[in-house]
Amino acid sequence: MLKEYFLFSCIMHGFENSDIKKMDHSGAVYIDLLRYDSKALHKTDSLAKAFVNSIGVSSYENRNTKGIIILSIEEFKSKRINDFVKSMDIYMLKE
Repeated sequence: MLKEYFLFSCIMHGFENSDIKKMDHSGAVYIDLLRYDSKALHKTDSLAKAFVNSIGVSSYENRNTKGIIILSIEEFKSKRINDFVKSMDIYMLKE
């Protein structure tokens, strides 16, 4: 579920200037359900923000826009994110 939180964070950071945060309560749900110390959540959020900030403007169809969602999904599926999530196991809360 931490991996999904990464994707959620990418979308939130990618659309910071929109009303998406006002219209969606997914962040609160993830915070309630994730069984990780807050350090893991902060590290995941920081990684997502850095990733989104690294996305450049594309000339796809001469729109000069960013492919935030498609590139975030690709990153979500990457080995790099799998390895990152595995490294966060040290922050899992004991029940």
